[in-house]
Amino acid sequence: MKFTIQLCTLALAAACSSAPSSHRIAPQPASRTLVSADDLAQFPGGWNALEALSRLRPEFLNPVPGGYGGSQVLMPTVFINGTERGSIEMLRTLRLAEVRSMRYYRSIDATTRFGPSHSGAVIDVTLVGPRF
Repeated sequence: MKFTIQLCTLALAAACSSAPSSHRIAPQPASRTLVSADDLAQFPGGWNALEALSRLRPEFLNPVPGGYGGSQVLMPTVFINGTERGSIEMLRTLRLAEVRSMRYYRSIDATTRFGPSHSGAVIDVTLVGPRF
């Protein structure tokens, strides 16, 4: 019985190690809350920040529970270089060439960093140079 279990374990290990490389799991980004310049470089220059974000991290664009006790459903607020700029539609006005990075702050982190009036998520965009 012990020999049979060892043989099955050995066969399973051999089968797993001989899987074709096309079935390997793709590497995950270093941070699920950050979209870096390297991430953005894969998109054509004519794209805007909203188009790229919808491909790279569509979960950033989802409504989240917010307000006192999570009683409301809120869309993320966009900050650019640390200043509040409005809704996610603001991302349409930013060409990728202007964007250095985009960082997502969940509700609790957004409230801590940006104040209690931001109980929903925040997408904080850092630009390459000054624009606003």
